[in-house]
Amino acid sequence: MRTFCVKNGLVVGVILLFIGVAFQPVIIADVSNNSEDSDLLEITVEIYELNRVQGYTVMLTQEQAEELELLINNTKAELDAVDNLDETETIFKETVLSLNELGLITNGMNVEKVQRLVTGEEQNSRIVKLLEKYNSKNQKSLDKNENTLCLISGDTINTIFAGSIPILILLRFFVFTARINMFFGWLSNFPELWDRLSPYLDKIVEIFFSPRFSFWLFLGASINFLPIKFGAFIYYGWLTISFDPWYPSELIPAEGWVFTIGLSGKQQWIGDFFGHVVGFTGIKIIRGFLDFFYLGAALQVKIEED
Repeated sequence: MRTFCVKNGLVVGVILLFIGVAFQPVIIADVSNNSEDSDLLEITVEIYELNRVQGYTVMLTQEQAEELELLINNTKAELDAVDNLDETETIFKETVLSLNELGLITNGMNVEKVQRLVTGEEQNSRIVKLLEKYNSKNQKSLDKNENTLCLISGDTINTIFAGSIPILILLRFFVFTARINMFFGWLSNFPELWDRLSPYLDKIVEIFFSPRFSFWLFLGASINFLPIKFGAFIYYGWLTISFDPWYPSELIPAEGWVFTIGLSGKQQWIGDFFGHVVGFTGIKIIRGFLDFFYLGAALQVKIEED
């Protein structure tokens, strides 16, 4: 019974993550050309604004796909060579223009709007001023592991993009699942009681645990309608959760490169690392499962190499 509940709980957790994403308005449009040409490659593009994500798919020829990879590599090379914000903004805007020429900015998206998103011009001005004021009052030495009010670009795998709502719900799900397993663990110490209650365990879980979890779902949805919007979260790496002692939890790092330039100057990471980004606005290109190239602005970045 315990194994059954855990396995099904993990499935529910994945479903809830997607439900949580739905709480942050997402507009998905398929703008791909209907074609039976097997050489065409489907690419998903997502535009991150302060309060929503617009996603759509396009079809690229093999030649266009190669041009995209070349553009990503050239963008990294250009970013490696710059050391000031103005030059970085120019590179970001030119990269957006190049993406547009490849047909990756479509679905009615305005190129100038995307350029404003990737250069931070669409960030919440109140939050930006608060962070600037805080940093001016709390001067500290440059930390190679973080940056604030920065432009960011990266090409990474094992990376998760999400709004605050799905993260909140997912955390509550893990607490919820852990408590259920603790309850079953305690109950298994009393065989007679287990035998008597086992036919009713699903009902017990529903009565004692489901109302609390429903409350957090409602709270998460309500928080999303607050007037303070600051973009998305990015998480590098993750922890695999295991309730089986034979298969312990494991830390899986993100891999690739990340470039930032902001209040802490120019900071870069390459290789394996863990960390997070708060308040991302910009563009993300999905090339595979948890494999993204992205370009944008962020309120705060904190990354530590593995």
